[in-house]
Amino acid sequence: GARVLENRPYEIIGKSGSEASNFALFNLFTITEYEQTQNAIDDAIAEKNGDALIDVTYTIERHYWIIGTVRLLRLEGTVIRYR
Repeated sequence: GARVLENRPYEIIGKSGSEASNFALFNLFTITEYEQTQNAIDDAIAEKNGDALIDVTYTIERHYWIIGTVRLLRLEGTVIRYR
């Protein structure tokens, strides 16, 4: 689930980003779950060994094919670590 920012001092570690994708067969049957969005957030935080991600921006692309649709999420943010 989502991480709630704690009300305590933190230090900025640096920028990080990640991607997640989802595929729907014939635009009806979800093959890969949307939960991969949380995995992308977790990966971006883990890349810098931090605790949370702030100032997040993201883009979503959709690629339509005869056999289905690919949804690609790209996100970037600032990783923080609590003191």
